[in-house]
Amino acid sequence: MKYRYFSIGEYPQSGTPERGLFTLNEADLPELDDGQVRVRNTWLSVDPYMRGRMSGVATYIDPFALDAPLEGAAVGKVIASRDERFQEGDRVVHMGAGVTSPSCPAMPFSPCRTSMCRPRPSSACWACPA
Repeated sequence: MKYRYFSIGEYPQSGTPERGLFTLNEADLPELDDGQVRVRNTWLSVDPYMRGRMSGVATYIDPFALDAPLEGAAVGKVIASRDERFQEGDRVVHMGAGVTSPSCPAMPFSPCRTSMCRPRPSSACWACPA
């Protein structure tokens, strides 16, 4: 099985990043390890903080790695699972936004959300940017 992801090959110097900065890549999906799920993203978050990650400078968060899948918040559906907490069809939130079908560590919600409530894999989650 293949997956597609966006990457950047260089850090933009200033201003609005040009479309040519982004590359759509394709790669083979690795086999799932125990405790992982495969997710098909349905919603990707594009947030202002991402521009800072394109600078190549570490701030409160590391910059995007060049030629690697871009990372960010995503909502998706589990399409394969090697984690007993998740079944095919479950909806999850994860940080693999640049990957359209990532193998990612199983995580029903991001750590900041789990510190505020006790979600279950079948829980609904609504998020609003600040």
